[in-house]
Amino acid sequence: MHDDDDSGDIDEGNSAVTYGKYTEYDNVYDFTEFKLHQLIEYAASKGRPDVAASMLEALDAYMMGNIDIVFIDGWPHASRQVLIDDDD
Repeated sequence: MHDDDDSGDIDEGNSAVTYGKYTEYDNVYDFTEFKLHQLIEYAASKGRPDVAASMLEALDAYMMGNIDIVFIDGWPHASRQVLIDDDD
């Protein structure tokens, strides 16, 4: 069953369920971004602009897709992403 109105249709060919023009992932907020914003605010409020600036730099790199960030014991750790070329 398929009409011109896509609202509520489920595209079983994709891993994401489509509700209207949005996928199920469009309403999910990135935890890493959220948590880093909290830590940046906390560091700044505790008089650590150096730590806040470092985390802001990491957040920028994360948002640009240059690094990945994982949390260990509640603190962010950055790692470089390794790009793999499938043509090799």
